[in-house]
Amino acid sequence: MKKVLITNKELAKEYLDEIKLIYKKGTYLARETVINKYFLTFFKEDSKSKLDLNYENICQFKKYVGNLKLSPSRKNLIFSVTKKIIIFAEEKEILEFEKALKLQKSLKPIRKNKECQNSFTFWTDEEFEDFIKTFEYQDTKWQYYFLITYWGALRIGEVNALNWADLNFKNHSLTINKSLDRDGVISTPKTWSSYGTIDLPSFLIEKLKIWKKEINPKSDNEFIFFNNHFLARTTIRRMMIKHQKMANLPFIKFHALRHSMASRMINHGCNPLLVAKHLRHASTQQTLDTYSHLFPNVNQGLMDKLV
Repeated sequence: MKKVLITNKELAKEYLDEIKLIYKKGTYLARETVINKYFLTFFKEDSKSKLDLNYENICQFKKYVGNLKLSPSRKNLIFSVTKKIIIFAEEKEILEFEKALKLQKSLKPIRKNKECQNSFTFWTDEEFEDFIKTFEYQDTKWQYYFLITYWGALRIGEVNALNWADLNFKNHSLTINKSLDRDGVISTPKTWSSYGTIDLPSFLIEKLKIWKKEINPKSDNEFIFFNNHFLARTTIRRMMIKHQKMANLPFIKFHALRHSMASRMINHGCNPLLVAKHLRHASTQQTLDTYSHLFPNVNQGLMDKLV
C-alpha cells in the first residue's frame, strides 16, 4: 500500500467533497455538522498534525462522545459518520484494511433499552382533532395544510412540494413523487419507497375540491400551498406550535404527525402491510421495527387460526 500523508481536516474535506456529489443536500449537511462539531473538535490539529485514526484515539473518541449530553440516537449517528470516514480512508488507501476494520468494530453503537427504542411522541385521534379545530374560521390554508399532512402521513418536504396535479379528486388519491428542500429546491423524495399513491378520506377531498374553486389556481402545476412562494420551515413549525398552545396540547414535532397517523391506523385495526403501504416504507419489517409496541396483539390467536 502506498503511504499517504494527510491530516484529519484534509481527510474530512475529501470525504465531504465526495458525498456532496452523491447524497441529497439534507444528508450532506447533517454529516457535515457531525464532522465539524464532533469529529474535528476531538481530532484537533496542530502545526505538525497528521492523521491519527488509531485504535487508542478512536476508543478515546468513543469515550468523549459517550460523555456528551446527547441522546443515544445522536451518539450513534456520530459513530456512524465516523465509521464512514474510516471506510472512505481505507478505500482511498489511506488506512490499511485490517486497521480500518478494527477501528470500525470499536465503534459499536450504543444499545438502547426497549422502552427508549420504541418511544416517540404522537397525538391521539382526539388530540389531533382539537388541534385542527383551532384553525376554524381562520387560516383555512393552514388547516388544509395540516389535514393533508396528517391524513397522508407526509414528510414536510413532501407536503410543501405538492401541486394540484398530484391530487386525483375522482379516485380520492394523492401522488407523492417529489420533495421541496429547505432552500426551496425541488428534488426527489427521501427514498425510492417514498414514491407512491395514497388514499385520502372523502371529507378532505371534498374540502380541497371546494377550496381549489375558491382560490382558482392558474394551472394544476401550481403548488397547493403558499402559491408557489417559498416558505421557510421555521415559519411552518412556528404556526404548528402556536396552534398546539391554543389547543393546550403536549408538544410534538412536525414529523410526529406522521407517527400520529400510523398510530391511528394501528389502533383502528389496520394490519402492518396496510400501514407500511400508506407510510411508503421500504418493507413491512420497517413498519414493525418502528411501531412494534403498537401491535401488542399481532400474534394473539394465531395458532388457533392454523387449526
